[in-house]
Amino acid sequence: MISGTCTDYENFDINDLALGSALFVPVVRAHEAVVRLDEQVGRSPIGRAWSERILFRQACEAQYAQGKLVHVEELVLFSGGVRRQPGYPELVDTLNMLRTWRRALDDDAYDLLRADRPGLSNDERPDPFPVLRRPVKLRGVLKETPAALAPEIDIDLREKWRRVLRASQQLTPVLAAAVVWDCWLQLVPEAASGWRASLLASLVLRAMGTTSSMVLPIDCGWRVSQYRVKPNHTQEERLAGFITRVEAAASEGRKELSALNLANVQLRHHLRGRRRHSRLPALARLFLSLPLVSVPLAARHIGCSPQAIEKMLPLLGSTPREVTERERFRAWTVP
Repeated sequence: MISGTCTDYENFDINDLALGSALFVPVVRAHEAVVRLDEQVGRSPIGRAWSERILFRQACEAQYAQGKLVHVEELVLFSGGVRRQPGYPELVDTLNMLRTWRRALDDDAYDLLRADRPGLSNDERPDPFPVLRRPVKLRGVLKETPAALAPEIDIDLREKWRRVLRASQQLTPVLAAAVVWDCWLQLVPEAASGWRASLLASLVLRAMGTTSSMVLPIDCGWRVSQYRVKPNHTQEERLAGFITRVEAAASEGRKELSALNLANVQLRHHLRGRRRHSRLPALARLFLSLPLVSVPLAARHIGCSPQAIEKMLPLLGSTPREVTERERFRAWTVP
C-alpha cells in the first residue's frame, strides 16, 4: 500500500514554510545556472540533439538514485530495437522513463502538471511493455495480467500534492520546484513513482518560465551534488539538498553542451562538399543525439545497409571514437 504521512505537507501553508537565510544564496545561484544553461541550449544549433541525448543519462541516473543500475549503452540499444539480449524489468522501466521525459520536451508543462497522473500525458499512457518495430522479449516479465499493472494511486494524497503545487506558485521558480519535488517524495501519492519527482520539478521550472528550451535533467546532478535524502532530514535540509542538485545538473548540462558543440563543429568540417542526398549528415546528427552509436543502430535509424554505415564512418574523421574495442560488437561516441 501507498504510505505518505509527512506532517510537513498535511496542512501546508506557504507562510509556514521553514526557510533559513542559508537558502537564499543557493537558490539565486541555482536559478542563474539554470537560466544560463537554458539560454545556451536555445542559442545552440544542436540544442534539440543535446536534449535528446542527455535524457538517456537522466533516465539511467533516476534509476541509479533508486538503487537500480541500468547502463546508458544498454538503454540506447534497447530503445533502438537492436539489443540482442532480452530486456529485463529495470531496463524496460528505464525506457518508459526516457519516453516520458521525451514527451515532456514537446507537451505543455501546465497540462502535464494538471494531468490525472501528474507528469504523464492524459492521452498517452506509458506502455509498461514497450513494443518497438519488432517484438521485444522480456526476461522475467509476464504480459498477461493488465489489472496487476494498474497504478496504485491515493486520491487524497494526490489532492494534497495538488494543493501544494498551487501554493508553490507564490515562491520563486527554483524554490517552488524544490517544494513540489519534496512534497511528491514525502506524500508518495502513487506507488513506484519516486522517479517522477524530478520530472515534476523540471515541469514547474518550465511552467514558471525559467526554462523554455529544455526540460532540466535534474537527476544528472545527483552524483555530483552528493546529497542523499535521509529519513531524519528536516524539510529545510531536503530543500537545500535539492537546490544543490539543480545547480549541479545545470553545470553538468553546460559541460556536455560545450563538448557537443565542439564535436558538431568538427563533424561539420567533414561534411563540406558532400552531395545533397548524402547520408553522411544524417549519421553525424545521429552521433550528436545519441550517447552511443553502433553499426546496426545507425543502419536502422538512417535506413541503409550496415555495409554502407561501415564505409561512411571513416569519412567523419577522428571525431567519433570507438568505445568498445571489440570485433564482435563495435560502438562509437562523440565527443
